[in-house]
Amino acid sequence: MKVVSLLKAVLFTGFIMYSVQLFADTPLSDDAITSKVKMKIAEDPLLKHSQLNVNVSTDHQVVTYSGVVNSESEASTLVELAESTVDVKDVNTTDLKVKGSKQLLSDTYITAKVKGKFINEKLFGDKDISAWDIKVETNNGVVYLTGTTDSKTQVENAVKLAKAISGVKEVKFRIIVKKGDRVANYEMKNY
Repeated sequence: MKVVSLLKAVLFTGFIMYSVQLFADTPLSDDAITSKVKMKIAEDPLLKHSQLNVNVSTDHQVVTYSGVVNSESEASTLVELAESTVDVKDVNTTDLKVKGSKQLLSDTYITAKVKGKFINEKLFGDKDISAWDIKVETNNGVVYLTGTTDSKTQVENAVKLAKAISGVKEVKFRIIVKKGDRVANYEMKNY
């Protein structure tokens, strides 16, 4: 009798562990992604007091914003929040406008997407990256990465992640790798 009870307990525990692992690997649904992004917007210090006129939707893990924001900073923050959300593949800003602005914001959006992707990878990914110590700027589709990291691998991961963002024409970087007392500069003109 004890053997049967023990066997049931072992099987039940195995089933629970298998179920947890199965659900842990399941990507978030589009509705769950939209909810997470809306929650981040509601909690963000810059955005929660703004009177945003923005719709958020998700289709096949691509978050789409439409509407009007008050500033380039608000637009950038929206993109960064979405891009840093687990399971988001891309952020569509085609229908997101800044009130009173006639300039294209593609460089701003690229910068925000790269920053968000770095944060997402640092928090949820498996690639080693120095998300907070690398600065990102974009000019005419060229992404410039500067700052410091702990390893050459972190440099390579940052460049690969930035290059994978849609709209990026090229990635240029000057990153210092600090290892103990040694410092190495990594710079590549074209990637």
